[in-house]
Amino acid sequence: MAVVNVVLFFIIFFISFFTYYYLGEKLGLRSFFKKDKKQEKTTDEDSHIDINVDDCDGCEKCIIACPNNVLILDEETSNVNNSFGCKRCKVCVAICPNDCITVN
Repeated sequence: MAVVNVVLFFIIFFISFFTYYYLGEKLGLRSFFKKDKKQEKTTDEDSHIDINVDDCDGCEKCIIACPNNVLILDEETSNVNNSFGCKRCKVCVAICPNDCITVN
C-alpha cells in the first residue's frame, strides 16, 4: 500500500511539473506568478525616510522599534541604513519623542 502511495505521489508531482513548466509557458500562466520587477523597483524608490538630525538626541527608540531594521545609530543620531527595507509602517514616527522622523 505504501509503495502505491509513493508511486501515485510521483506521478502527480511530474504531471504538475509538466503542466506548470511546459503548458504554463504556452498559455501564459507562468508570467502570472512572476513579480513585475519594474513595478517593484519604482515602489522601493518612492519610499524613503527623512530624519532631522538636528532634533535627534540618539535615544535609539526608533532603532529598537523598527521591525525591518532600517535605522542605525551613527555618530549619536539615527540614520537610515537601508531605505529599500522600509515598509512604511511608521512605527519609528510614532515612537520618536522629538518628532524628527518623516516617512514619505
